Amino acid sequence: GSKPQEGGVFVKAVGSDQMVQVTKNAGDCCPAWSPDGQTLAFSRFTENEFQIYTVLVSPAPDGAWKVGAEKKLNTSGITPRRGEVAWSADGKTLAFAGGAGIILLNPADASAHRLTEPPPLAEDWGPSFSPDGKRVLFVRSRDTGFSEEIMTIPVYGGSVARVASEPARILGPPQWSFDGQSVIFASDRNSHPALWRV
Repeated sequence: GSKPQEGGVFVKAVGSDQMVQVTKNAGDCCPAWSPDGQTLAFSRFTENEFQIYTVLVSPAPDGAWKVGAEKKLNTSGITPRRGEVAWSADGKTLAFAGGAGIILLNPADASAHRLTEPPPLAEDWGPSFSPDGKRVLFVRSRDTGFSEEIMTIPVYGGSVARVASEPARILGPPQWSFDGQSVIFASDRNSHPALWRV
């Protein structure tokens, strides 16, 4: 927005014209619904770093929206490197890019552990949990340039597997299909942004 209070996170019911402003900070981005549809996790870029917040958001019986107070999450001293966040299928874990790898955070007790360890001069980002909750999808980018890789790893750790190698910039986190059998991602391959499936 043209004024600081005009920017932020908004919600809108499918099929409705009513839009509700949930946050009023222009540095907010990357909202993600919890699986039960009651909580939004989002990132806020302030003082040159990202912080992760949650806020309760639910439709009221009168058709309005109830918005709770924002809660800043304790990330156990790990500073998010990018804004994207993802919920696990059971709603008990948030994934984000911290340092150079993917971090899994339990918001209830602020425990965090590193899921991926990229090689030197590489960064993992854009996590997405599989529908069955068993795997995490992410992008591995290298400082040496393209190609970028879409990878997957078991949620409890282990060996990474390459899903796709993309000879162009990947635009945002890749997403699982609902049946977990394919991955959809955006790329600017040939300087023409488009959606792809593998």
